Order: sequence, then C-alpha cells, then structure tokens
Amino acid sequence: MASNPAKTSGVMGRVPRRFRNAIYVVYMTTKRAVAIIIATRKLCIDNRRCQQRKSRQQGQHLRLEEKPMIKRIAAGVAAATALAALLMAGAAQAQQKPIIAAVFANQTNQAWIATAEGVREEAAKRGYDVLLTDARDNIAKQLSDAEDAITRGAKFILLIGVDQGAAQIIRNANERKVPILNIMRSYPGDVVSYVGVDNVRVGEAMIEWWAKQLNGRAAETMVITGTPGAASSVDREKGLDKELAKHPNIKIVARQAGFYDRAKSLPVAENILQANAKAEAIIGFNDEIAMGALAAAKAQNRKLVITGTDGNKDALQAIKNGELTMSIVFDLRQAGRLAVEVADNHLKGKPAEKRIDLPINFVTKENVDKFIR
Repeated sequence: MASNPAKTSGVMGRVPRRFRNAIYVVYMTTKRAVAIIIATRKLCIDNRRCQQRKSRQQGQHLRLEEKPMIKRIAAGVAAATALAALLMAGAAQAQQKPIIAAVFANQTNQAWIATAEGVREEAAKRGYDVLLTDARDNIAKQLSDAEDAITRGAKFILLIGVDQGAAQIIRNANERKVPILNIMRSYPGDVVSYVGVDNVRVGEAMIEWWAKQLNGRAAETMVITGTPGAASSVDREKGLDKELAKHPNIKIVARQAGFYDRAKSLPVAENILQANAKAEAIIGFNDEIAMGALAAAKAQNRKLVITGTDGNKDALQAIKNGELTMSIVFDLRQAGRLAVEVADNHLKGKPAEKRIDLPINFVTKENVDKFIR
C-alpha cells in the first residue's frame, strides 16, 4: 500500500500542511493514470492479436483507435504532473524566508556563541532564517563561508571576522551587492554598520582598573593578547599602550598572544608564570584567555590577579568563587539582536545607525550576582 506523501519527512515535511493533501491527490491521480495506460496497452495488444485472426483490416482499425486513446491519457498524466510541480514550487516559495548569514570567526568562544543566540532570537521575531557559519578561526574557510552564503541567497551578512583578511569578505560582498556589517571587530570597507564595543576604550579600561587597585604602587604585570591581526586585539593593544603611558608604576614583564582561546592560552600562561615569579597580575584580552591563565595558575599554585573581558558564564562563576578577579562585561547576546535589527531596517529601506557601541561594566565579586543569568 502506498504511503501518504503528506505524512512523510524530507521535502514534503517542509511543505505547509494546507498544500499536502492537494499534492497527495495529484500524486495518486497520476499513479492511477499510469496504471490505466499499462492496462489499456495490454488490453489493446491482446484484442489486436485476437482480431487479427479474423481480419487484417479490423486489426489495422484497432491500431488506429489505440493511439488517440493513449495520447489522451498521456496528456492527462502530463497535465497532472505539471500541476503537482506547480503546487510544490508554490508551497516552497510560500514557506521560504529571507536569509541573514552570520559569518562568524568560530563557535567555540562563549562570546560568539552568545552573539549567535541573540542573532537567532531576533531573526525569528522578524521573520528571517539564519545561516550560521563557523570558520574555526581560519580566514581561508571564512572567505569560503561568506561566498557560499552569498551563493545560497543571503540578503545580509553579519560578520565577525577572523583577522585582517576579513576585509576581503567585505569587498566581495560589496561587489555582489550584498549588504554587510561588522560585529565586535571593525574591518575596513563599505559596511552598513558596526555593532559592538569601542575596543580601544576596552584596552584603556583594562589598565585603568588595575592602576586604580594599585593606587600608585609598582607592580610587575603580564599581558596575554588576542588573535594577532584581529581588529579587536589590535585596538585593545592600542588602548592598553595609551593608558600604560600614564602609569609608569605598571611594569609589563611579558606580553604574548593567546588567540582568544582557552586551550592556546594555557601553555602561554604556564610559560610566563614560570619566567616571572614576582608578577602580580595577568591581564587577559578576553575571558577565554583568563580561564586558561587561571588553570595555569592553579597548576602552579600561584595566587594572583587575573582579569578578562566578555562576561562568559564560567568566568562570572569563577569571579563569584574568588578565583578570577575581574571581567569587563558587555552584553554580546544584545549585540546579536541589535545586528539583526540593523539588518532588518536596512533591508526595509529604513535608516540604520552607522555605529552602535555597547556599554561596558567592571564586574568583580562585589557585583557579579547582577550579571549571572
């Protein structure tokens, strides 16, 4: 017994319910028509053989009668098939939503996971499908991801670029007339907007906070930066160096890249901790770095100030537990929501803000409960 296509998964599973029964009727009609053709053909052949024994002339007449009948049935089957195709195409078109592509550097960093969650939430409210790509911090893959998104019909691209090579993604999108904006990392090119934080200001804030804790006292300090070439890391270093010039009591004894990655930051922290026994602090460029540094410090039984940024869940819990000292927190889920809002406004011909900067918050053990969700 034939199964009902209206109850199957796959392509039919994406067809609205109101179309499925109509498609099923056409499907069964077509199937029955094909069966009639086969039966009629067999009947005609059997009759022809019988009649040929009686009269050659009568046999010729039957052959002439057979062809118009088969043609009429075949025409009916073709029409039914065409109707089914039109219904399927119409149903698919009715179901399809415009696509916003979130072309992200990775989906391992909790910051970008939170941003993606915000993108999905806001896109669902505004009637968009989201195509989320994970470049795994590989700029060549991200270039390919962006090209694939354009080929698949993305109407807008939300970009968290891996490094400076992301500028080529912006140029490619411009050439293909696909609007694009930057999230958290600002790369040059014709973009609709930037949504994130002022990363130069974040770099300044890292040192401002530490200088305030020291109150003029000298201290050896270590810094673990982000991904070399990533716009956020470049800008945070600019701000950090600018603020360091105001505080000669803060002596930087080590500065190495942690690639915004916990696993990569762990051996970096291990090495600089071993080489600098008197250092009092590690300034991490994000919470993934800070958590890697914390693991290294625990392994060496070192107690020191460790700071990060972003407000990752486990980092906030570590602050509550008295293990991390501080994180500069901004709402990255909100960054994702705002990015979709900007994209939606632009696609609908409404004015969009050219730059949206999120507020920053210094989160310590004293106020962490306000930020733990």
